Amino acid sequence: MGLPVDYWEVTNEPAHPHHTEKNPGGYFKHSWQDFLAFWDVNYDAVRAADPDAKIVGPSFGGAADGDMLTSTGAFLSHCQDRGQKLDVLSWHINCIYKGPNGQYWDDVDCVHREIEAVHKLVEGKFPDVGVQEYHLDEWSYHIPYAGMGSQVVHFYYMDLAGLDRAAKTQPPKYLNGILLSPQTPRAAYWAWVEYAKQDGGVRLVTETNDRCIVGLASRHDEAKIVRTLVARAKKMAAADPPERAPHWKWGDRVPPKPPVKVRIDFEGLPLSGEAEVTILRLPPGYGPLYEDELDSLTTTTMMDVVEGKLTVELTDVVEDNAFSIAIGPEGTREKEKAEAARWATAKPEAATTKGERELHRSRARRPWSSIGQSCGG
Repeated sequence: MGLPVDYWEVTNEPAHPHHTEKNPGGYFKHSWQDFLAFWDVNYDAVRAADPDAKIVGPSFGGAADGDMLTSTGAFLSHCQDRGQKLDVLSWHINCIYKGPNGQYWDDVDCVHREIEAVHKLVEGKFPDVGVQEYHLDEWSYHIPYAGMGSQVVHFYYMDLAGLDRAAKTQPPKYLNGILLSPQTPRAAYWAWVEYAKQDGGVRLVTETNDRCIVGLASRHDEAKIVRTLVARAKKMAAADPPERAPHWKWGDRVPPKPPVKVRIDFEGLPLSGEAEVTILRLPPGYGPLYEDELDSLTTTTMMDVVEGKLTVELTDVVEDNAFSIAIGPEGTREKEKAEAARWATAKPEAATTKGERELHRSRARRPWSSIGQSCGG
């Protein structure tokens, strides 16, 4: 077709060293030696056809849980022995896994710990393999693992641990847990719209004393606005998951944790005196949530900023909740609503600059959305 291909992934969830001819494994039920032979043939073919292409592998169904860290090391050792350069190390995390010390990790811990363990393995033992990027090609298979708060918390830990790319796995009807249909957004869609508003700001360091509750924050100095997306993940693993249940159903059997109060201490705010604090509380459900419902979920109050500091408290925060908090000068919310309305009703020919015309066309692809101009990406 003439389309360029930048990344070549050889196969999906191949067999690892614990699979044999008598006990085949992997997505296609083959042996470890079969996979290595298949890998070598494809590696040589891609390198011969395009020396600059990025080759992705091994795409195991795990990388550091249980015995998989040993398997990942065996694959990297094979590449090193043959002088192969692995541009991208990839693997999948789809459910709950048994850790190397026999303990069970819930999905939030698993993602963070696996990425760190893989980094340590590559940098400590296989630097010559030349891994440039780390990809999590699948994560969060079952629908309870794709709740809005869990999505945000996973993103936080993936970014913190140095992951380059990730693709969330979901049954097609859920459209990756963000939309119910091309015209029907879920609450999770609006959480990522709010995060997109942070584009162009200075990323802020956030700390938490609860690994299931995180914040993604940015500061816009010119507009004197600080935005924060706070989310609580669902805790997936029971202390002793039922061995007889399929592992992808363990999360269903863990009772929900009670609501909590979350205190957020802001420091270094770019304004002083009275500030407008707008909080959008997004519900954790999987049903539709339309734009005209957002006002009823939003509160705006005036609060005092003292020496650049301000404290906001969120009550009754349940699992998979998300909150968008915007702190700025008085009138910030009304100004943004007016800007959103302008983009929702503008016609392409009314746009005065090329940038505005391009931005309007990006809005036209979302007919049910009238988001402010900072959400174009």
